Amino acid sequence: MLKVAIKDFRSEVRAAMDVSHFIKEAQLLLDVDETSVEGVLDRMLSALLDQEPLATIEEAKATLFVKDSGERT
Repeated sequence: MLKVAIKDFRSEVRAAMDVSHFIKEAQLLLDVDETSVEGVLDRMLSALLDQEPLATIEEAKATLFVKDSGERT
């Protein structure tokens, strides 16, 4: 088993850049009527994918979430 080294993410330059980029690119959805987590997620992905017409919501979900059978080999 390989042990992962502890990092201080407060001093990581890339982390600070990612947060800055996220804040600049964030979208605020005010008219969300969905009440389920899946409905809200679909709405968020729809807003994001308006800028990326080559991907579908189903493809984005498949990339973000994986099904874990719970079995470890």
